[in-house]
Amino acid sequence: MKQHTQLLCFCCLLLLLNSSLAAFSMDGTNDKTKHYLKANADKLYCGADDLSDLRLTDRHTSVQNGATHSYYAQTYKGIPVLNRIINLSTDAQGKLVSLGGQPVVDLASKTGGITTPSISATAAIEVAVAKLSLKPQESFKLLHDFEQVDQKAIYSDGCVSQRDITAHLQYIPIGDQLILSWAFSIYLQDGSFFWDLNVNALDGTLIRQKDRLLRCAFGHDHSSALSAHHCAPQAPIARPAAPATPKPAPLPSSSYNVFPIFVESPNHGDREIVTLPWAASADASPFGWHDTDGAEGAEYTITRGNNIWAMEDRNGNNGVGSSPDGGEELEFDFDLVLQDGPYSYQDAAITNLFYMTNMMHDVWYEYGFDEASGNFQSNNYGKGGSGNDYVIAHAQDGSATNNAVFSPAQEGNSPQIEMYEWGGGQGTTIIFEVQSPAAVAGQYGSISAAFGSIIPVESSAIEGELVIVDDGSANPTWACEDIQNGSEINGKIALIDRAVCDFTDKVFRAQEEGAIAVLMCNNVAGGPIPMGGTNPAINIPSVMLSQEDCQEIRMQIPTVELKIYADVNNSNRDGDLDNGIICHEYGHGISGRLTGGASNVGCLGNDEQAGEGWSDFFTLVMTTNSSGSGEDAKGIGTYAAGQPTNGIGIRTYPYSTSLSVNPHTYDDIKTESVPHGVGSVWCAMIWDLYWAFVDIYGFSEDLHNGELGNNMAM
Repeated sequence: MKQHTQLLCFCCLLLLLNSSLAAFSMDGTNDKTKHYLKANADKLYCGADDLSDLRLTDRHTSVQNGATHSYYAQTYKGIPVLNRIINLSTDAQGKLVSLGGQPVVDLASKTGGITTPSISATAAIEVAVAKLSLKPQESFKLLHDFEQVDQKAIYSDGCVSQRDITAHLQYIPIGDQLILSWAFSIYLQDGSFFWDLNVNALDGTLIRQKDRLLRCAFGHDHSSALSAHHCAPQAPIARPAAPATPKPAPLPSSSYNVFPIFVESPNHGDREIVTLPWAASADASPFGWHDTDGAEGAEYTITRGNNIWAMEDRNGNNGVGSSPDGGEELEFDFDLVLQDGPYSYQDAAITNLFYMTNMMHDVWYEYGFDEASGNFQSNNYGKGGSGNDYVIAHAQDGSATNNAVFSPAQEGNSPQIEMYEWGGGQGTTIIFEVQSPAAVAGQYGSISAAFGSIIPVESSAIEGELVIVDDGSANPTWACEDIQNGSEINGKIALIDRAVCDFTDKVFRAQEEGAIAVLMCNNVAGGPIPMGGTNPAINIPSVMLSQEDCQEIRMQIPTVELKIYADVNNSNRDGDLDNGIICHEYGHGISGRLTGGASNVGCLGNDEQAGEGWSDFFTLVMTTNSSGSGEDAKGIGTYAAGQPTNGIGIRTYPYSTSLSVNPHTYDDIKTESVPHGVGSVWCAMIWDLYWAFVDIYGFSEDLHNGELGNNMAM
């Protein structure tokens, strides 16, 4: 084992340091803690005046060890400074055990005393939108004003962002100055970027633009934004009400056919039926994985519950996709034939993603990532925190390949995980084919909707006659009123024109009259666009064609016969089956909320931050069992990357305590890539520490309740 002696000595040094600080006792109250910080400002290399206006942003006490963790934002006259957070922890007896932060020195002079903006928040948002070349379809309307010193307020999304836009005043360190700015975020509707933005509040210039999305591939990002999108009538993270169906019997069998914990991928082992996996953690998910109301009986029989909502997103539009249904007994057992390609085993993939993200929730709950500290749950069952922030997990996301993405969100807002396919294929292409008449026969470019059923493969293709709808109004082909020619479209493919009313309303009316699918014709020039919206009752597919193509086909009705199917490239591997990558992505959520507090998830953005390394550590400890050894070569993402189990993975070296396998030392952060390479150096160090604990205290395969070396390291 490498460097074990040095690391253990380092641990001893920390214990001695903590002992020397333990002479100061605190009861955890805000005033006494802030008084201590001001009196000991020299420990943070600043003056007492620099800490005179600290704002407590987060505080929680760990049930596991009684430690209290406090997070303070450095502010000047109530306006915060970007990412200047002070972390302070005390033990169960109120003694100081940890203190860290990098506050701005000479705070007042560097602000120039400026606290009043010259431009409005609305103007700042408009500046940023113009710089990003976005085209808002609506004005940015003030929705809520918090009446705080930093002028925090919420504005509507303008049809450019997936979420409402929260803006507030913030100082940005630039050189020797602190520039007053408007700070806000815009999560593009196609999901391609999640921009954290700062606009100078005095002259209106864009001074900071940082992508919040954490992209976890090695090398180039292969993501591609959708060619067009529109302002969806409902945001992708909308939370529709629970289905109005009777609850299943209390505590059903809850079984899942998955790659269980410690089995990293299809290359590492076989699937198993895992029954009642949530029962291993009495506190983390006390009502199972499909509950949201805190009473026995599941609210959902699909892959949705208090901690996770897992769904497909093959069209990559971040809409509400389909989720497999386990029935009243919650039995999620679906076929998995790897050779048939990801599309063929979609339900099995979503089930595996649901299982592993829930396992991450339950296991790390036992180590302190609980409700009070800011974990991800819809209902916090009265145990602290805000709730309403379960993880949205997109399986087989079609917006990119060879990657995985985590989009952080502060307490009370749902983060998203996007899992992609890996390999050289192009994934799924929707084939819209006119079979007759000969005058218009051939294939046409189309885009499927974010709602309704998925387009089947060719062997189960949708085939039928095309019929134009008539709703009896002055615009009969819009289907904005009840359809009058139901007998004609029954068992046929309905043609509807895009206009005014919601896509989901149009398609649902056609479905009610017996249509087997819908062809939506664009009403403006240009290509087809993704159709957004949510209606769980829709169970037929729909696709859009361009206005030009539709017009050509329409002229041939009533003799048009169509065939619609999905052409799947089967060479791809599905990241949803790589448990290591799933753990890595979820790990970003844990480190994001615990580094700067649950209300500040933007702390891990500098060149030497350890976020990627922490996420790799989550992967390693969740996929290593008692037969493992520290000297083993453990690559990250070997299955997704098409490598054998002993492959290098997607980092510079596989992880190992052997210097001949992983020669990284701390000095390598000077030359490694940012952020993944730098993070991997950090992970190599704590992987050594992990095995040092295992060598001395042993290994337990009970990750929930074990008390041996690996549990201690975790």
